Amino acid sequence: MLVSHRRHAPIAGICVELDRLLAPSWIARRVRLEGVVQDESLTTGLGKGTASERVRLDVVLRGRLEATVGGRSFALGPGDFLLVPRLAECVTQGDGDNEILELDWDADAPLAANTVTVIDHGALSGAAREGARALGAALARADASSLPATARILEHALRALAAEGLPLDPRAADAVAEGGSATDQALFAAMDAALVNLEATPAVVGLEQQLGWARRTVSRRASELHQRYGIHGVDGESWRSVRDFYRVLIGTILASSPAVTTRGLATILGYTTPDALCHAFANGSRHREP
Repeated sequence: MLVSHRRHAPIAGICVELDRLLAPSWIARRVRLEGVVQDESLTTGLGKGTASERVRLDVVLRGRLEATVGGRSFALGPGDFLLVPRLAECVTQGDGDNEILELDWDADAPLAANTVTVIDHGALSGAAREGARALGAALARADASSLPATARILEHALRALAAEGLPLDPRAADAVAEGGSATDQALFAAMDAALVNLEATPAVVGLEQQLGWARRTVSRRASELHQRYGIHGVDGESWRSVRDFYRVLIGTILASSPAVTTRGLATILGYTTPDALCHAFANGSRHREP
């Protein structure tokens, strides 16, 4: 199990937070946005950062979420959930000020008590809502030393959600707590730091400096980690492809704020000029997953 944190607050009133708990077959994610919106219809062709065949459970902790799955639309508020059998078919848009707990997992992974075949949605009871909120808070403050406690909170949340009739297996918390080497965690933390400081130093240079590895070693181990945990970029699992996907994803979110200029966005994302930013986004939009 690995933990990952990213915080973007480039301008007052804007905040993008991403906290993740990863295992090879699934991911728990807390996403908080303020002052910006996320419209996945703008980035779905680039990939979603996880395998497209995964099952997805969204729980809204705060704010509003609009989701479209297979032509059907769902309006979700605090305490509501949406369960979809295939991540690639789900497109969401937030209201610009929200917090969401997301669970993605392989259909045959231990996290699923059975294969999910239909869309399900509704409102959680008090116990399940509190379990989801506690897990979101745990993800926000998790680090390598707190993973055992986070796994216990995860088990509690899975039990509460399973009691709602959702196909979750609380025993998955034990399986998730296993694995994840110290080297992988160090690399993941360094990648997080590089991605939220793109304006300060080229990402690969930042990784070399933090880890004390040669560039070839950084690239090889990053690609191996992305493959192991199912993290996809524009063209695959290489560090560059994942970095470029993340630039487009964060750039698309930040661009929704009227307070962000093209020049300012280029600086935040590590491009030397606005023209370089526009060229990169236009080039990225041509890379579509089948």
